[in-house]
Amino acid sequence: MNSNIDCCIPKIKDGTNYWIVRSGVEGKYFNQFYYDNCIALGWDKIDNINLIKGLKSVETLKNIVKKEYSNELNEINNLKKSNINRKVGDIANKIYKFINELKVGDIIVTPGKDEILIGEVTSDAFLVCNKYNKLSLDKKSERIGELNKARSVKWLKRINRDELEPNLRLILRVYHGIAHINNEQVITEINRTIYNFYITNNEGHTIYRINSQESIDFSKYANFINHINGIYELIKDDFKDEKMTIKTNVQSPGPIELIGNSRMVKVILAAANSLFKNNDEGLEELDPRQRKKIKEYKQKNPNTHDYNDYEFPSFGTY
Repeated sequence: MNSNIDCCIPKIKDGTNYWIVRSGVEGKYFNQFYYDNCIALGWDKIDNINLIKGLKSVETLKNIVKKEYSNELNEINNLKKSNINRKVGDIANKIYKFINELKVGDIIVTPGKDEILIGEVTSDAFLVCNKYNKLSLDKKSERIGELNKARSVKWLKRINRDELEPNLRLILRVYHGIAHINNEQVITEINRTIYNFYITNNEGHTIYRINSQESIDFSKYANFINHINGIYELIKDDFKDEKMTIKTNVQSPGPIELIGNSRMVKVILAAANSLFKNNDEGLEELDPRQRKKIKEYKQKNPNTHDYNDYEFPSFGTY
């Protein structure tokens, strides 16, 4: 097999963090963020990015926020002093995270009303003026002011909320303007929403999708799993008995994610395409011995089901 195969597959670097970053009150700037390849945060009286970058902790920033926004916060009816301090901390934490904790290469999810954006941060924070300043008449938007602290983003996916897996859909209820995502299942769902073949933590992940809206045919599903296992047993000696694991969310539609050595899952993908889709193109990339094994397996174990409603991985982004 081509030894350079990994260079064709997207890699999610170790240490990549995942975030929700909202697009203004009620997603006001969702489309503008998309077309500008950008995200931004408000509280525009705090505009010295270099000063914030030099802070060792968020505590100093809380004092700055309290000074700049004391009048606005005191004007909020029935807001107790303890609640003012809590609000100051909330504002300072959002700004500190956006400027100092969000990093180039991190993955962000930006919700809109009916869709979400998933992208990769590509720049440090910078100031923008007179761009995200269409304020609503409500007091909340007035306090947030212009969204003047921004970062550049490479958008990887724009998708309807109804197409999301359940845990990712659920976390969109988080109200904060910026929030760190640390739930591993949600991160898994984000990754396989972006990619159908990727590498992370030195493992390859291939995502097969059942696209049927009807109930899953058990015999057909079991046949798929049985053949995948048969192919794995056939080739695992070539990879020093490397283990392969599976993650699945068996719904209609839903994913089947195979995880293992990136070259091994690529061989399995080539074999699956040949067996289930009668597409032998991927076999040509394999070494002759592997190709012979798979062709012999296919002759002895012909597929008896139609898998047109199963979407197979290619490379990377959908």
